[in-house]
Amino acid sequence: MENAKDAIIVTGATGGLGHAVSVFMAGEAKKNGACLVLSFRNPEKAEELKKKVLATGIEEGNLFLERLNLSDFLSIDSFVRRIAGYGFRVKTIVNNAGSMYKYYTVNHQGYEMNMLTNFIGPAVLSLKLSGYMEKGGSVINVLSLTRNYVDLDDSLWKGSQSTYSRLVNYSKSKAALTVFTSAMAESFPDLYVNGVDPGVMNTAMLKMDKWFDPLTNIFFRPFTYKPEKSLEAVKSAYINEGRNSGYIFSVKRKIPIEKKFSAHKLKTAIFAKIKELAWGAAD
Repeated sequence: MENAKDAIIVTGATGGLGHAVSVFMAGEAKKNGACLVLSFRNPEKAEELKKKVLATGIEEGNLFLERLNLSDFLSIDSFVRRIAGYGFRVKTIVNNAGSMYKYYTVNHQGYEMNMLTNFIGPAVLSLKLSGYMEKGGSVINVLSLTRNYVDLDDSLWKGSQSTYSRLVNYSKSKAALTVFTSAMAESFPDLYVNGVDPGVMNTAMLKMDKWFDPLTNIFFRPFTYKPEKSLEAVKSAYINEGRNSGYIFSVKRKIPIEKKFSAHKLKTAIFAKIKELAWGAAD
């Protein structure tokens, strides 16, 4: 990759935090002469974001908007092939994309959709793109503080319709992503692989479609972070002054990934499964 051009990749670029990350990374790409790749699912939102990103002064020829559905292995494969076709040397991946599904849903292979979109897809993407990264590249996985309030067992991949809870399953997907982050950090010592805890953000995900939603809006939302504030955690992980790997960066501090995740009993099995899916994800 001697003549390759550096690239920064942001998934879920049109969301609240993704939007803020995209604008920040546009400035970084402009400063370093790199390309910026923003993934999206909604074309209209992507066009709106493009205008704001170009306003940073980044050259239009260095901005790439690419469709990506992290719940679809074929879409991931197609995205990686396009990255390879551009001849990029990937310097930073920000795995920001995420969803919270109201009802229990699985894909045609039986994977629960929260787990697929928030954990399996980003993890598979990271491993596939690792082949286009050189020493010192950075993988930044956006986590959630809710990871601390759940645990994982062998049912994590498919979940259970009878016990489904949108918040619990979302939280489990972020816990699984935390375990994966630790495993990838250990398996790729030439890369910096870290998590980001953005805090509780004032986004649409807070809406639970429950009777207490109006109370949440009155008593809870005023104390949540705006995406611009949560961006500070992503900035810290990106700058990574201590050259740390296997850490979690928040708005106020950084810590090694908690032992609950770094020493999880399913860590080896989780990483092995993701490797299996990454190298045969289109089957």
